[in-house]
Amino acid sequence: MGLQVVAPPSAEPIGLEDAKKQLRVSGEHEDAFILTLISVARELVERDTCRQILTATFQYTMGEFPNATCFELPRPPLQSVDSIQYIDSDGATQTLPTDDYDIDLTVEPGVVYLKPDASWPDTQARTANSVQVNYTAGWSDSNAIPVTLLHGIRLAVAHLYEHREPVIAERTIVPQEIPGLRNLITFNTVPFIA
Repeated sequence: MGLQVVAPPSAEPIGLEDAKKQLRVSGEHEDAFILTLISVARELVERDTCRQILTATFQYTMGEFPNATCFELPRPPLQSVDSIQYIDSDGATQTLPTDDYDIDLTVEPGVVYLKPDASWPDTQARTANSVQVNYTAGWSDSNAIPVTLLHGIRLAVAHLYEHREPVIAERTIVPQEIPGLRNLITFNTVPFIA
């Protein structure tokens, strides 16, 4: 199983001015650096919550279809499934008809499930990544993002701005924990069961 970002978000959930207010910075000489910190902070929050903050497209691969009638897709909230492709037993790439499956956007993580009387097709034996799910996830409107996640991003930006160097402990570089971040975003974390 693997997850790959095909197209990252086209914007960030907080803007430069918002971040500068959090940092209490008025000049423009560090704008490029602050913009980088916003992206890094978003990625940290996404990683820690197993969520996608703003719309991105993904490719999720599996060795075969599951034995169950459904499977979850990581990085909610799920917006849509664009296609499900697989390598059939003859080695040809096929696209699973949309008449065979449906998606549930009301649960997190989102679920792909078989429709009644449908079954997952056979895939080529011993082929890694023989099933490929192409989908879109994340909030499409920044106003819908939970305020705790937005504040977590601001908090991470401020911490990264103030602490530009990693901590060195006994000759090992240790990434610094951002104080309060885990407590702030924990209840927005989504478990994923592959």
